Amino acid sequence: MDYITHGKYADGHLFFDHVTKHRKAQKESFGPHSHDLFELIFFKHGDVSYTVGGQRYQLATHDLILTRPFDIHSIELEADTAYERYAFLFGGNVIPFDLHARISPDLHVVHFDKNNLLINLFDKMDLYCQRLTGDELGVMLKNLLQEVCIQLLLEAESAEKQRYAPTNLLIFNAISYIDQNLTTLTGIEEICSALYISKSHLHHLFHQHLQTTPKKFILTKRLALAQRELLNGKKPTDVYALCGFDDYATFYRAYRKHFGCTPSEKVNIERTVITHDNTLYRQ
Repeated sequence: MDYITHGKYADGHLFFDHVTKHRKAQKESFGPHSHDLFELIFFKHGDVSYTVGGQRYQLATHDLILTRPFDIHSIELEADTAYERYAFLFGGNVIPFDLHARISPDLHVVHFDKNNLLINLFDKMDLYCQRLTGDELGVMLKNLLQEVCIQLLLEAESAEKQRYAPTNLLIFNAISYIDQNLTTLTGIEEICSALYISKSHLHHLFHQHLQTTPKKFILTKRLALAQRELLNGKKPTDVYALCGFDDYATFYRAYRKHFGCTPSEKVNIERTVITHDNTLYRQ
């Protein structure tokens, strides 16, 4: 799929781009993954569905999508449709308040079609990307992002979940069971026994709705938990058991394959962030 980048910025704490993607003949799916940053998407147009925690949202023009650090999420782009979106990835220190505490964890998508103030903020981003560079651009994007988050807070007080539907009730229940038993889960059989379904049916549901296997989904969630604990200062040799891995060697290999670095390597020496649709930011 070809990209047109209308504006882009990265400084290690704040990542931004405005991208249009052309039509592609085949459907594209970007399976479950997570970031150690907030991800905020302003959706302009296209045929795209976003899934987080077993909940699927069919996106509409001027939807604002908030993904919290370590949330496991995925996206699906339908074939033969172009789409356009703005994307921010940022650490909690970029905004002067705690989004975790101020916004319900169940709120992922808010529709802003009638909020011209918010829409105009993104138009300003295009203007500054055309005329500014470096630190000047970074300051303006940070200020505009803070305004966007304030608008989100104001709207969240009265917003209802929009276009929400469980991806599938069994998937929703399976993910809930995984979340509640992530560090002690013994295997796929345990989930199947709890939900009274067969392994083959569970595999089919995960492939159909989440574009992954139950085993890979559990591994992704455990690695996200491990990354969070490492960023909080815990030692790798202590983290692996806390996150449900049987031994350190298995944890080490899985972590290095997933994140491209070892558990003991320092964060942000060279940050590579992969957005919801596999756009890369490098510093």
